[in-house]
Amino acid sequence: MDATAQSLQHIIRNMQLLEMVRAASLRTPEVREDLAGYWENEEREGQWAREDKHVQKEAEHFGLGILKGGPLRERAQAIADGLVEGVRRP
Repeated sequence: MDATAQSLQHIIRNMQLLEMVRAASLRTPEVREDLAGYWENEEREGQWAREDKHVQKEAEHFGLGILKGGPLRERAQAIADGLVEGVRRP
């Protein structure tokens, strides 16, 4: 098995473990509330960065378009979709 396949298997195992830890953590109301606040903040900051015209301009300058249909966003979505599919497989 080559290094890429090993790395991907490692990532998939970690994602599966993360999903199990996430599910377990959501059973505790305090942790669930803390996690919700964390992800809400992450969403706010991400939205702010994506809407910032200067960030958009710099991203385009480096070939990393972050808007819908931009190369970086499309690659990130494809990678995320592949990883999610890998986690869903038994």
